[in-house]
Amino acid sequence: MTASWKLDRCREAIERLSEARLRWDVLSGELITHLRRAVGFDGWCASLSDPATGLPSTAITEDSPVATCQRRFWQLEYGCPDVGAHDLHAAGARRVAVLSSVTGGDLARSRRWDELLRPAGTADELRAALTIGAMRWGSLTLYRATPRGWFSEDEEHLVHNLHGPLSTAARKGWTAWPPSDAERDTKDAEPATVVATADGAFTGATPTARDWIARLGPHPVAAYSLMYALLARLAADTNRNPHQPSSASLLTRTSDGQWAELHAAPLASTSGPGQHVVVSIGLARTARTMAVLVHAYALSGRERQVARLMLDGQRVAEIAAALHVSPYTVRDHLKAIFRKTRSHTRHQLAARLGGYEPCPHMPSPG
Repeated sequence: MTASWKLDRCREAIERLSEARLRWDVLSGELITHLRRAVGFDGWCASLSDPATGLPSTAITEDSPVATCQRRFWQLEYGCPDVGAHDLHAAGARRVAVLSSVTGGDLARSRRWDELLRPAGTADELRAALTIGAMRWGSLTLYRATPRGWFSEDEEHLVHNLHGPLSTAARKGWTAWPPSDAERDTKDAEPATVVATADGAFTGATPTARDWIARLGPHPVAAYSLMYALLARLAADTNRNPHQPSSASLLTRTSDGQWAELHAAPLASTSGPGQHVVVSIGLARTARTMAVLVHAYALSGRERQVARLMLDGQRVAEIAAALHVSPYTVRDHLKAIFRKTRSHTRHQLAARLGGYEPCPHMPSPG
């Protein structure tokens, strides 16, 4: 009865938080506060994931045992199939995994635990892949220090039962962020390039890299963690298909509210063990952000079609003809689109789905 009461209270609180559309740095802290009332843990990491690539987009952590070893963490995450981690990355995999459970009590089977968690005094790890359908919107990791012991089966079950509202909160976390001061502020928008070795050692950068890294998170560690994840994924993909050109990218939000894209690819003129990789950082293309945000706002397949046609400048009658539906059906879809995105005009909708806020002084067309 007590466990059921805790679950119900926690679910209600998380569902209310989801509707508030808070920024992820605020929302994740509130989620953790409610989870702590039901599950005991000592450290945590709550991340948003780029649903197009599965790579991390932003992460908020507190007392995480892997915070100071991000380079090795991501190498193990993507390059070394590990107990628990691999289960959550695989398609159609389990959504919640407790390390002590999936290892059958022999945590040393996990290289992640043996190399990183055990030396940091971690007794157990609980992970949740925050997915809706086939799209991964974030991840949640809870750490328990040695004095507390392992997570119980009841605690794992509780987090599993909260998977739905937690995943919805992560999805909505993509739609709430500090807006840019302008529709597309070009100040300091010149892209940056960072050069690294294939195993993640940075060897050079363009002058704009420092400014970009400062904009990618409240602390440089956050920006470097994203780059380490990119490099580790690229190295893993290259090792699996050495004769097929590979690249990796992720979408993230800067501290001033703009969308940025990080892209990693090997230098074409190098090969072999000494191969170098280029990481480019710049403003994301509107098409890239829109491809994610139409899903973040939970638009249906037909609503996505209608929204794109409307933003291309087509009128209701033209959209109806193109989709072979009635104008009344198009208007119903438009009502749903404006409601879900909290938009009132075409210009405002274009701004929301493009990943920026419309300027107050800019008139809305038609």
